Amino acid sequence: RMKHFKDMGYDAVQISPVQKSIGDQWWARYQPVSYQHIDGLGSEQDLRSLCQKAEETGIIIIADVVFNHMAVVASRHEWLHAMENHHKLEELYHRLEE
Repeated sequence: RMKHFKDMGYDAVQISPVQKSIGDQWWARYQPVSYQHIDGLGSEQDLRSLCQKAEETGIIIIADVVFNHMAVVASRHEWLHAMENHHKLEELYHRLEE
């Protein structure tokens, strides 16, 4: 497909966020639940392969990222409590992975 984009005159492709999110709908990709895993629209290897093919074709990959918010998994009070309680912190991390 990269050659197709290049032949059409494109020099860049923007991809949606790759982090684990609440679903696969376009808007759900912008509701991250974990920045530790690439998940949803392909694997980390798929992303590496895409970037390699793009580079070989002269296409720039622009990755959209969501750093300013996350899906809510706990209240402020729970996070503050977790900072002093390792068990609670692990519980909250587990919620992020669900």
